[in-house]
Amino acid sequence: MSPADYTNSGYERGHLAPNYAIGSRYGRDAQVETFKMTNIAPQKAGLNRGFWKDVEELEAKKGGYADRFDTIWVICGCIWDADKTFIAGKIEIPDYFYKIIVQVVAGKPSVMGFVFPQVPPKKGLNSYLKSVDAIEALTHIDFMADLVDSLEDEIEAVQLGGLW
Repeated sequence: MSPADYTNSGYERGHLAPNYAIGSRYGRDAQVETFKMTNIAPQKAGLNRGFWKDVEELEAKKGGYADRFDTIWVICGCIWDADKTFIAGKIEIPDYFYKIIVQVVAGKPSVMGFVFPQVPPKKGLNSYLKSVDAIEALTHIDFMADLVDSLEDEIEAVQLGGLW
């Protein structure tokens, strides 16, 4: 994989670990690391510059979640369906992207999850909120397996009706 593979593909090089957040919190050297191809996935411009960017700003901009909460973790990745489509014959194009934001206040975690299609309809950001259980069903990943089962079951089932 190389940046040139994306040329004229109709896809941008979408960052998974966000460039802005890493740079603003960990400095220029860390920010440069976000451009490695292992941190890149094909995203349509509307998603990359739209809702994906909006959530990154909620996470890291001044006054955002990273400033407001004691602790925050962000888990994100790609979701593929059975139909495989590739860029340059070698980079599989995800059908969806997910983000799970975990915040801890006074020692108690809570989560907010999102699932975005490559071309999100013009709806509000709240319409992409999903429970962690729903994201686990799509990805087949158990994200919070190390938590005590009762706490894991409680927080993974929550689907928020709005942003924090």
